Amino acid sequence: LLVNFMTGFHSGSVIEMRMPLIARKYFKTWFAFDFLVVLIDWVLIYANEVSSEAQFVSALRFFKTSRSSVRLLRTIRLLRFFKVQRM
Repeated sequence: LLVNFMTGFHSGSVIEMRMPLIARKYFKTWFAFDFLVVLIDWVLIYANEVSSEAQFVSALRFFKTSRSSVRLLRTIRLLRFFKVQRM
């Protein structure tokens, strides 16, 4: 997540490297998606810790089964990244 705030982007024929503009563009485009993926990962880690200490946490069961969804979202993001690189 933090690296994306330091990754420039194309603005017309110029590569934009100013941090405030990079942050603004990132918040408008990919931040919500990236935050959701990281949040789900943290919830899964927490669910694994809780379930190893306790018997079972039914409220977090949904997140355990959503691992394939997280992987799919990451794959889609990666494919989009390669598509942008090809341009």
